[in-house]
Amino acid sequence: MVKKSITYGRDERGVYIRIDLQGKVLVAGQSVGEDTVYNATLWRFNQNGSLDTNFGANKDGVARYSQTISGSYAPGITLDSSGRILLAGAINSKGMTIWRYSSSGVLDTAFGDNGIVQHESLYGSSASSILILNNDLFITGAIYSSSDINAAVWKYKL
Repeated sequence: MVKKSITYGRDERGVYIRIDLQGKVLVAGQSVGEDTVYNATLWRFNQNGSLDTNFGANKDGVARYSQTISGSYAPGITLDSSGRILLAGAINSKGMTIWRYSSSGVLDTAFGDNGIVQHESLYGSSASSILILNNDLFITGAIYSSSDINAAVWKYKL
């Protein structure tokens, strides 16, 4: 058994785990970085439990969506047939968000608006899971109103 404590920021939380096309372990979640804001975070581990130092913009095993306006989190993760990584979650001030990363952990700016797609609503929305079926992207989550929380399913063409 390999036990690894993730100490990328001040407060980390892995939420979902998946194996990529190379047999490496992807962990989606969030971390608090130097900006003291929760940020959607993706870690990639080698099979021996070490962080993959060929992954992420800084080649430190971590891909992190940092912004200082508001927090973000990503509990959902899937892979497309090319090995690109799609995360689903939310940017707190914007709502449901999908991020697409290359298989090397760099935000894919050819996807959506500089690597992200968002669904904004008056009181907010968030995603909890994501999957690809027949070149369609399905996301589950919630849309918030002034008095209710409603289940939501979004569908996008890839």
